[in-house]
Amino acid sequence: MNIRIRISNETVKQMITLLQKTYKSGDAQMACRILVLLDYSRGDSPNEIAAKHGIAISSLYLWLHKLLVEGLHSLKPKFACWRR
Repeated sequence: MNIRIRISNETVKQMITLLQKTYKSGDAQMACRILVLLDYSRGDSPNEIAAKHGIAISSLYLWLHKLLVEGLHSLKPKFACWRR
């Protein structure tokens, strides 16, 4: 059984707006995550999306989960700080 999660039109609009801001700020990682999720929202298969963007399918599902549970702000890459 296949289950398909749909992303609402409102969330898609918010992602497009955020993508434009992300391009201006130069955040390539965030832009990639948004583009992957936009492809998913259009109905592209996870295998096609992973191949197109050079990512693991597990990354797509992780970002989708973050989007659904925590919202758009959760897609921002977090960088670890090393302290000694």
